[in-house]
Amino acid sequence: MSTLLFATVFLAGAASAQDMQLWYDKPARNWSAEALPLGNGRLGCMVFGGVERERLQFNEDSLWTGDENPSGDYGSMGAYQSFGDLLIELGAGGTEVVCASGHQAYHASEEIEYSVDGRADTKWCVEHKGRPVIWELRLAKAAALGSYALTSCPDFPQRDPKTWEVSGSTDGRQWTVLDRHENEPPLPERGGAKTFSFANAAAYRYYRITFIANQGAPHLQIAEISFPGAQPQTDRSAVEGYTRALGLAETEHRVTFKKDGVTHTRTVLASHPDNVIVLRWTADRAGAVSGTIRLQGAHGETTQAEGTALGFSGTLKNGLEYEARARVTAKGGAVEASGSTIQLRGCDEALVLLAAGTSYVMDYGKKYHGPPPGQRLRQELDAAAKRGYDDLRARHVADFQQLFGRVSVAWSR
Repeated sequence: MSTLLFATVFLAGAASAQDMQLWYDKPARNWSAEALPLGNGRLGCMVFGGVERERLQFNEDSLWTGDENPSGDYGSMGAYQSFGDLLIELGAGGTEVVCASGHQAYHASEEIEYSVDGRADTKWCVEHKGRPVIWELRLAKAAALGSYALTSCPDFPQRDPKTWEVSGSTDGRQWTVLDRHENEPPLPERGGAKTFSFANAAAYRYYRITFIANQGAPHLQIAEISFPGAQPQTDRSAVEGYTRALGLAETEHRVTFKKDGVTHTRTVLASHPDNVIVLRWTADRAGAVSGTIRLQGAHGETTQAEGTALGFSGTLKNGLEYEARARVTAKGGAVEASGSTIQLRGCDEALVLLAAGTSYVMDYGKKYHGPPPGQRLRQELDAAAKRGYDDLRARHVADFQQLFGRVSVAWSR
């Protein structure tokens, strides 16, 4: 992500700040082709610039699955892993779906939203990579649901689900298994829907389908997933004046839009001197910043709220420990923990600080394993929170400009 610097440094000093921007008039729908990168050399993210839901897919440079690899065997060398997502949802939030296992579609037209668009000619398709794929339904209000339908795609029956289970939860952390199917054949009718029913009298806020295995293909795909009476909200009020831009001279991402008469601005930067990702959300009307903050791991971790902070941790098979933490502060209004989320209610502005790290140390004598990162992350967040947004931004820009401003090119006709 820091390579963005090298792609643009030759322009420094030769153009105005306004010229030094990547500018778009709609949110990104795919991380690889449309989301915009930020990074501080160790910690980075891809910013989507959503309206109803902002998504920061974040990563860290030492989250690696491999071993010491002294033999040079590429089979045990490992690979980088996605760390997780920071999600900022506008307002009280409606019914939505997310991929709780962190699997990402390569094509923008195959993201999870296409599993609930009511069309059998579109699809949700991901590479499962040998681990369960989790489709999660988050309701605006708890409901007792007792059936669901799966619609197959016209092609590739070998991508159909084979073994899966359905679970419900009141808080998004503790889950009760409601239905399970093992070794099912491909769905019987290509492009057709099959309904499954189960006994359930409890009202749950969260439902998830965990696809444990498919018919053997490297990809899992499904055209539609529906729970009758609980479809995601699609009728949303109009948005005016939407822009998202990445300022190359400051490495700062900014989204602005007007909704329901209020202009919202979200600014994101990845600070090298303070070692955190910073998101600031403001509005031009007092008390208009309300929403939900979520921190979601990419490997099935359980997120927990502690005061006004969210965190999750885990350990890879090679023994590498990792952790991510997000701290939320606000001016005006209220900031409250609710299950595994943080709720913003009637705030004037909000600040979210994100830190992530692993136990990796560059020391062969320690087998590259150091202490768990949790204490270090808390110290980084404490120090960043004391500085406040203006100081964090000033330090970030000054630090980046030391590199970006070293070279300039002038030309004439």
